[in-house]
Amino acid sequence: MPYSNVDLNTNINGGNTGQINTFPDLGILTAVILVPKNTIIPAAQMADPQTFATYVNGRFLSDTRTGATPRWFGFNGLDKFTDETKKVASEDTGRYQFDIYNFPEKFSFRMMKNAGNMGNFIEACNFSNTQANYDVFFIDDLGNWHGTLDQTGGGGLQAYELQQFFVPNSMRRTVTTGNQYMINVQLGSSFEMNGGFRLYQANYDADNIAMLQNAVLNDESATLSAVTGYTAATDIIFTVKIGVDSADFVKAYLGSLTSACFVAYNLTAGAAATIASITQGQIAVGAQIYYYVKARLSASPTSGDKVYVSTAAPSVVNGILANSNIVTESINPTQNGNRYAVKTFA
Repeated sequence: MPYSNVDLNTNINGGNTGQINTFPDLGILTAVILVPKNTIIPAAQMADPQTFATYVNGRFLSDTRTGATPRWFGFNGLDKFTDETKKVASEDTGRYQFDIYNFPEKFSFRMMKNAGNMGNFIEACNFSNTQANYDVFFIDDLGNWHGTLDQTGGGGLQAYELQQFFVPNSMRRTVTTGNQYMINVQLGSSFEMNGGFRLYQANYDADNIAMLQNAVLNDESATLSAVTGYTAATDIIFTVKIGVDSADFVKAYLGSLTSACFVAYNLTAGAAATIASITQGQIAVGAQIYYYVKARLSASPTSGDKVYVSTAAPSVVNGILANSNIVTESINPTQNGNRYAVKTFA
């Protein structure tokens, strides 16, 4: 009579534990990479570290959050790694202690200034509790990427399932500690990091990941109407800030910007608008200096039309301004300064 599969112990076929001449050289986790659910890095992209780096770097700078090449989001330069995983759950049966459950891992990290992350803490907060949308890879300080078994059987590196990605409240400076910005990561499965653990020795420097940052455009046509040559019927004058308004993009690239760096859209007409030319410069209004871009449309919008200007796709802007790495995306394109510069034409 054949044995039931229920009675078979899987170690019959896979339980050999002799010593082998390899060593899992794991470093300290210093980067967390959020990727769309069910992401798998294909085996073909892990042929060598250079191929791998080209593939993942392309994801960090992707033009889109969706489609065939969705964007990935990194939190790098992390420190103060703490393993907060609960100890194994046990039952006291009297004469014995019976171990019954391994909890999924929970880690905490401190976002450190030297990676530029503290300046983007506001942006990091937007990812809190987004585990329904993302899975996660880890990178350690030895350049290894940590993932789990490719469940499709394709031999790739699969991202860990997230139970929760959480951004706690920041903690202010004291006489003994600096300002602290933390992130917490809890996985959904203890198997994925243990029985299903996979590692790719990528020799990857996570501290130098090139990632996109938000560019916030604001229409200043009324404030800066004294700009030379301003024509209210066709022109939009705007400023561009990055790093949560902490840095002036126009000032940094003054003289290098072209009309191809920006796109315009008529929200009222529901159609693209053409930017014929741009002028860039600085002007003092009262005691404040503004670094501005004046975009001239090829045709005058109809009175009452709302037209916005945003940066072009990251790949386009990077082709003009190497490694500028900016993107403008808005969930409310009708509101001026909500990353788009919106002008209502009279």
